[in-house]
Amino acid sequence: MTSLQFRFWQIGDDTIVAPWLEQMGWMKPVRYAAKFNDVGLQEESIVIAEVDGVPVGHSMVALRTVRHGESLLRVANIGQVIVHSDNRMSGVGSALINRSMELSRRLDASLIWLVAHKEKGPAFDMYERRGFRVLERRLSATVDVGSLPINQKLQVRIADNGNSSDIARLRKRLATKMTGVPAQHYDVSDGGNWMSVLRDSGIVAAAFVENTQGLPTLKKLLFDDSEDPNPSAAISAVVREANSEASEFRVHGNPASLLVRNTPGFPWKVVPGEHMCTLVSLRGVFEQLKTYLTERAMELGFKSSRLALQAGNEVIGIQLTNNTVTLSDPLQRDSRIEFKNGVFPRLLLGIKDWEKELSDGSVVFYAGEMLVNDAFNWLFQFQYMDATQISGW
Repeated sequence: MTSLQFRFWQIGDDTIVAPWLEQMGWMKPVRYAAKFNDVGLQEESIVIAEVDGVPVGHSMVALRTVRHGESLLRVANIGQVIVHSDNRMSGVGSALINRSMELSRRLDASLIWLVAHKEKGPAFDMYERRGFRVLERRLSATVDVGSLPINQKLQVRIADNGNSSDIARLRKRLATKMTGVPAQHYDVSDGGNWMSVLRDSGIVAAAFVENTQGLPTLKKLLFDDSEDPNPSAAISAVVREANSEASEFRVHGNPASLLVRNTPGFPWKVVPGEHMCTLVSLRGVFEQLKTYLTERAMELGFKSSRLALQAGNEVIGIQLTNNTVTLSDPLQRDSRIEFKNGVFPRLLLGIKDWEKELSDGSVVFYAGEMLVNDAFNWLFQFQYMDATQISGW
């Protein structure tokens, strides 16, 4: 390799990049052409690697704002990282990831998210060396439509791009019990439809549905289990509206989601690719979570509290005074939680149980003024997270 350089996307790149992505089976050219319909993606979010002026690599970074209680987390989603076959194993992919991670930091992302395929070459190990850890496997189920109940009280309507006011209210309602729910739908470029499921009390579910080879596929599903803990009737209504002739449908999920946990009868199977995540900055996360921590402290009846947190070489202090959370330097008397082995994102997103991680040694608690149960209940409320809502493309 004589001269490796990087630039942002420009007009004309599509004719070069789109065939690479189509050959990998990742994205069709028509969808890549509509990529900027994703409101989290900008021209400066696409990095092109060149050798002697010829494009040889590509990556994308989209910014997602996801709800975490009353706070909003900024999450960077890296995707479509590809290197031309003639230039693999030459450092281009590694350099692209470094550029994408640096761009994520400039976007003030607190976490970086991607999907990696462990069975497809060295990229997975490269991500692990940069601090990425597996959150969860991806799941899919193909289900017989006739096995689902029919609820005549449910109505379904097309919801355009998934950002209607009723879906926005549903997202906010769900954020009280689960994390990872985007503040809005970002990617409207992939040819499907959002559908709202309503009853007299209002919206109870929303689904993004795409017909793939004649098979309705629910790629994203939001449903309120306080209305009905079993989403089968809502799914049934959506599928029948999307394709009344279909005898079966496919649905995507992940183990920590409300959907998977409430549909034990679905034949869930692991599909290729794993959700991976890394922490950008502990301080950045908790700057974005101050509203959540304040609200959570009020729920738990805390008046004043202090806590120190450590991930790698980064140590921060959190202080609650007069119903206001601020970040501060840690004090000697503070209880301190140390997060090892990249476990922090998995705890934050409700995928791992803190008591198990504490017993396994991935989390260490150093006693101080705050009790261990109080500390973890303050920080880690959620037990559910829907990975399908964050990942794109």
